[in-house]
Amino acid sequence: MKLEINLTEDQIDEIVGWTRQTTYLAEMKQELHKMKEQARLAPAPEEAVIQDSRITEPTPDWRELGPDEVIQEGDEEMHEEQTSWFPIEYNDVAIGTYAGIWSNFRFRTRRPLPPVVDQPQPITK
Repeated sequence: MKLEINLTEDQIDEIVGWTRQTTYLAEMKQELHKMKEQARLAPAPEEAVIQDSRITEPTPDWRELGPDEVIQEGDEEMHEEQTSWFPIEYNDVAIGTYAGIWSNFRFRTRRPLPPVVDQPQPITK
């Protein structure tokens, strides 16, 4: 069986362009996949805190999160029935929520305590 295809030069150029684009996209997809395999999500680096015009470094000691503090990657959690702490990773459902809503868990962090904001006192006469 013999198949004969009659294409114009423009049609051939268009097909060649599609082939090049498809090859380029496939190579880019492979490169992105390699980069994702090599990359590991690390906890957000602890940032220095500016306090009274001086920079204080965060404390390396663990402290438990208060109920009104937001859970972040790099913190650790412990279920009430467990005896050891586990790191909170990038896909943990607790990230971005308040520690107080998780009644069966305890959370700890190495982030410094949030700054205390003095509330303005009412003026009394």
